[in-house]
Amino acid sequence: FDEVKMVDHPLVSLLVCLLLASRVLGQLWIEISKDNNICEGDGLSNGQSTFLIVGENGMGESHRMLFYANLSAIPAHAIVTDVAFQIFADHAGDNLPFNVSLHPLTQDWGEGTSNATGGQCAPASAGDATWNYTYFGTKQRWTTAGGSFGNELAVLPVSVAGQGYLWRSHALTAQVQAWVEQPDKNFGFILKTDKLELQSAKRFKSIQSSDKQERPALIVMTSTPDTSTTPPKTKSKKHRKHAAAIAVPVVLVIAVAFGGAFYMHRKRGAAAYQQV
Repeated sequence: FDEVKMVDHPLVSLLVCLLLASRVLGQLWIEISKDNNICEGDGLSNGQSTFLIVGENGMGESHRMLFYANLSAIPAHAIVTDVAFQIFADHAGDNLPFNVSLHPLTQDWGEGTSNATGGQCAPASAGDATWNYTYFGTKQRWTTAGGSFGNELAVLPVSVAGQGYLWRSHALTAQVQAWVEQPDKNFGFILKTDKLELQSAKRFKSIQSSDKQERPALIVMTSTPDTSTTPPKTKSKKHRKHAAAIAVPVVLVIAVAFGGAFYMHRKRGAAAYQQV
């Protein structure tokens, strides 16, 4: 069908309502619970600043951004139908666009007390993620320097500042669904770019931003079974027979009524659905 248009018909509306009644749609705004910058070099990080950087700064240092969201607000039985990751750009260097890709991290990492100013990272504190270490001050290293991550989930060109950017894809939705089902595999995301040019870095608001609406967040759409419509379990054969005795006639009445109405409607040349 190129397009399906629904005609206002009470029986069709009833059928649609019955089909939708078994699902409850929801939208969740999930704030990022920890973030950090890892910067190319030895012992550099940015765990507590109001901004994060991706790309190359004026000193030729490459920056990548790490984000983690606690997904416990999503019901374990939920079906994740759509996901977008949002961050707000407040400085864009030369304003020339470059692609920033989003990947799932495959190792746990830390957010310490390092606090950068200007356009570069600060000395890492204990527990900070750095270019080489997942937790600075320990022997826990990234499997690959610069962060250990999986395949690209989404990519987006970033250019000007003063606006929000959304990464959204089927792969991202599938990844969040997998993390809902296996929370111990959720280590968050890394945002990176392969285009490294001097002073081309883009700066974004972090979770320390004073403006809540500009903090990084996940927007998650879900569909969950409506358990309130599930009939209670019967305790005996007598109860089951009684429930069946009620349910079967009701279903038959609805089926006959809908079938009869549809037949008469079709006989008159009308249609409940119109293909355009």
